[in-house]
Amino acid sequence: MTLLRRSVLLSLFLTLAPGAARAQAPANCALANAVDSGTYANLTISTWSEVDQDNASYNWAECRAAALRRTLTGNPKLSARIDTLRRQYREMRAIESELAGTRAGGGTMYAHAVPRSFAFLEEQIGSLAALARSPLGGQTGALYARRITRRTSRPCAATAPARTRITCSSIRLNGRPAWTGTRRSGRRSCSRSAAAMTPPPRPGTPS
Repeated sequence: MTLLRRSVLLSLFLTLAPGAARAQAPANCALANAVDSGTYANLTISTWSEVDQDNASYNWAECRAAALRRTLTGNPKLSARIDTLRRQYREMRAIESELAGTRAGGGTMYAHAVPRSFAFLEEQIGSLAALARSPLGGQTGALYARRITRRTSRPCAATAPARTRITCSSIRLNGRPAWTGTRRSGRRSCSRSAAAMTPPPRPGTPS
């Protein structure tokens, strides 16, 4: 049984629990396709409960998904890709919630978080589908590809902030180089210079 199915079954269990025995409102897709998810929840939930909020988010996302499929009727390949992406997004969200719940020692809030995330995911999927069907998708896709190419092709040193190079002679004491550079086993190191060990001349005496 996949984590997504387990989350859905848990949500159904909560729906059928004695504390939530009243019937849930059916999906109102005409309203869902006209307003955002938050407004949809406010207009369809008469008496607020955790399960009602889950149900409102899930119904809104399902109505929007059905509307998007109708829009993509003339492009079956894109429609299939969007359906696959939606399923993968939801499965990933279920896995994240499962892991978070396990790490926290359990709790129903993690199961509630899964259907409530579907509304946000559907908004993102709708945007991706819109870009895929318009010339803007090609423009933004090319820009994204160029950015990724530049980031992966440049060495790490090129992306690091410039640092001031400090040499042995640049470290001065009493106005004189404090260190001299030497090479040992291919590595450059600094050692105290004789000039730096000499105390500075007193005022009025020749240096």
